[in-house]
Amino acid sequence: MVGFHFCLLNFGFKHRSDDKESTSGRPKGENATFKARLKDKETTNAACFATISTLSAQVEFAHHTIFLQSETIAACDKKLSNAEATIEQLQERLQAVEVKLDAASEERLNESRELITTKQKLEEANLIIARNQSDLTTIKSQLSCAHHTILTQSDEVIMLKSAADCADTAIQQFEEEIRLAEGLFPENEALGNPLNTIEWKSNQPKLCLKENIERILPCFQIGLEIRQRKMECDSDKTWDRTIVDAENTAVHHGRPVADATIALFYHPNRRESFINSYQITPDVVFEKRDFKPFIEILEVIESMRQWNRESSVTRIRWTAFKTRSMDFVAKIHPSGILKSDSDVRNDPEVNKEYSWLVDEAKQCLELHNRYRRNSH
Repeated sequence: MVGFHFCLLNFGFKHRSDDKESTSGRPKGENATFKARLKDKETTNAACFATISTLSAQVEFAHHTIFLQSETIAACDKKLSNAEATIEQLQERLQAVEVKLDAASEERLNESRELITTKQKLEEANLIIARNQSDLTTIKSQLSCAHHTILTQSDEVIMLKSAADCADTAIQQFEEEIRLAEGLFPENEALGNPLNTIEWKSNQPKLCLKENIERILPCFQIGLEIRQRKMECDSDKTWDRTIVDAENTAVHHGRPVADATIALFYHPNRRESFINSYQITPDVVFEKRDFKPFIEILEVIESMRQWNRESSVTRIRWTAFKTRSMDFVAKIHPSGILKSDSDVRNDPEVNKEYSWLVDEAKQCLELHNRYRRNSH
């Protein structure tokens, strides 16, 4: 750019020297005109020179500006590259955030499903609670009936006891007379055997009465419960067979002692039926009638068998219960490992198994009661 400016200056000076040389051989008038023209040219050249100088300066400034702008553009390019890299990073982060949002949305969806499931379970629990409340009302009614039955039974038992006490009093008086007779003849050996025979015979009515009461009482209790249900219906001026069928436990539950009494003393032909129901002979049951856990489990075995027949308890559940309950019974008879209530309480494993059998029976009783209510 500087070289171009120098060439222009050289051209201007050379043109002026040519003009001076050309004026030497001309007339004065022409010289004056020529000088004027030359002066105009010099003025024009000076203006051109000034213009060229200005243009040169502008060109240099433009060059400098272009240089600066190139640096600015380079800086902008660098910033643009950095911006593009930043945008890529932001896009990656955005994708990661979108993935997290998708995961969070899925998690919220799962939580919503769990909430719906929980709500359904709560509704089912509320239904169960409502049923339990209804069952509690039924149980309260049954307890009231049982209380009334016990009061009635107590009156009957008091009468039986009174009769037994009268018999005891008579026997005691008879024994006292025998002792007086023995005192009158202390050395008479001939009277010894007859007196012993009389004493033995005098004890027989007492033993027979006690034995008869023990035989009759279980059946008497069941008969009283059955008729008590009818009396309750009569007192309400209604006759509802469904009430009797649904709540009469004397008919629908096992009663091993009463059934053993019937099979042993009244209907021996029922022996095989008893063994089929309770899986044990009636004489063993009657002998161990005061062994509470033993009698309870036998009662539940027969009850569960009937509940399975009516389909309120599944066969699988009944079979599992039967296996475990018979294992428990086997420890009482025939093995004889357990001989009393205290043996059951003091053995942790046996007591745990006994508790499980009782709890399982309670749950199945609830199923049976529900089945009976829904079947009418």
